[in-house]
Amino acid sequence: MNAFALVAIASISFVACDTDYGSVGQGVINASNFETGSDAAATVKIYNHELQADAVRTDNLPVLMLGKYTDPLFGDVKANYITQLSGINFFGEKSADEEAEDVPTNGNMDENEQVVNVRLVLPFYSTKLDTDSDGITTYELDSIFGAGAIDIKVYEQTEFLRRLDPSTNFESDQKYYADHVAQYNPTVLGSVLNYMPSSAEKVVYERDADYNIVVDGNGDDVIEERLEPQLEITLDTAFFQSKLIAHEGEDILTDPNLFQDYLRGLYIEASNAGVLLLTDPLKAKLIVSYKYTKTDGKGTVDTADDETEDVLGKVEYRLGLKTITTYNNTINAGVQTAIQNPDIANGDATVYLKGTVGSEGIIELFTPSELAAYRANDWLVNGASLDFYVDNANAVADKSYRIYLYDYENQEAIIDFYTDQSSSSNNPLNSKFIYGGILLNDANEFDAVNGTHYKINLTEHINRIFNEKDDAGNYTYDNVKLGLKVMSNPAYSGNASEANPLGVVLVGSNTADAHKIKLQINYTKLTN
Repeated sequence: MNAFALVAIASISFVACDTDYGSVGQGVINASNFETGSDAAATVKIYNHELQADAVRTDNLPVLMLGKYTDPLFGDVKANYITQLSGINFFGEKSADEEAEDVPTNGNMDENEQVVNVRLVLPFYSTKLDTDSDGITTYELDSIFGAGAIDIKVYEQTEFLRRLDPSTNFESDQKYYADHVAQYNPTVLGSVLNYMPSSAEKVVYERDADYNIVVDGNGDDVIEERLEPQLEITLDTAFFQSKLIAHEGEDILTDPNLFQDYLRGLYIEASNAGVLLLTDPLKAKLIVSYKYTKTDGKGTVDTADDETEDVLGKVEYRLGLKTITTYNNTINAGVQTAIQNPDIANGDATVYLKGTVGSEGIIELFTPSELAAYRANDWLVNGASLDFYVDNANAVADKSYRIYLYDYENQEAIIDFYTDQSSSSNNPLNSKFIYGGILLNDANEFDAVNGTHYKINLTEHINRIFNEKDDAGNYTYDNVKLGLKVMSNPAYSGNASEANPLGVVLVGSNTADAHKIKLQINYTKLTN
């Protein structure tokens, strides 16, 4: 089983969960006129909610997904993506304007640029394990779901991707959604077929002007650098010769806005896939290697002593200025029926959380009369947590390592998420561990493999619902509906489930199961 750097699905170093989130702060006030207590009687209702493709925003996700992942319970998710390119079009040691200023009689020219190689580089998320005495590093891939091969093809994107929305007077981001249909030139620019992901390091060799590997005096290939595991696709040199070199010095290459309209990006498509790859958009790039003739005029007008040589140049373009991930999900019929027919009035017995285009849970806390009674108690809430247990009768292939509780009505995190600054030096996935939502085992240890439940701390959220008032004595903190999704890295909470292909099934509220969702409140109360 693989461990994913953003959504851990395999064994990670178990970290003892020293904090019992259900008792955070209990006993902080220890005086004879105060009493502490615990309450778990509040009504908690949770029901399913479908996340539809036309409502799941997928532009500029923190990860780029490519391929197919199949879960025996939820079904299939297929992912492709579109990406813009950004970079500096500067060929040779001189700009086109500088070349134009030179004349054949004074030399010092760079000319005859010719593309010799184009590579699309998509690094995986990986963990470095060891480096041996020969400098060879071994890695473990953290970003592969499923097993098997994949076919990948690359096309020229023909639709212009706007960064800003004209309907908002270009003041807000242009939003794109999971059901977006790619528009592209059907001519394949490059492909890799029957590709099997590899955890081997990527060895980059030194190249001459014709892109041949340079060898040393012993006949050995000269290594330029060793890189982390990555997917590399060779693209058509003639296309980039005509798109880039042929227009050297023109405004379409030197003006960023014109360039985005001229070369609108790449569409990367997966097919025949048994595996889902996740690549890092911050490290992904397009590398255009070209040779050019460099002339040294020796500072004289006499061309007889000019020296020329062919030199290898390189231009890199960053991917991800604007990206769109497109999802095509096939959810199994039983799950589809459940998430499309929630029991909103009474709550559901089983709750399905599924990333990408999937489903979430909607939570309602307290009946109106209960809330009035709780507020009348004048409790100081020292700790409050929601407990969620995995429904073992509905097993998934890989449980999501984290889940995310948020303010559904305002589409933002709850106060406890914002204020939690806890971090983990060993694993960033374990940051914000006071807020929680991490998969725990029966010993309350972080456990990505054998975890049985999740616990989320919402102490400040409940405390404000109970006690926050204005000067007139009116309650000011709304008891909003809460949403519950799978989450990848806590740093990407804004894309909690969109960037996570996994899911989990939880015991709901409308059930006699002892493990149904529960709100645990620990409080302190003045007794006189």
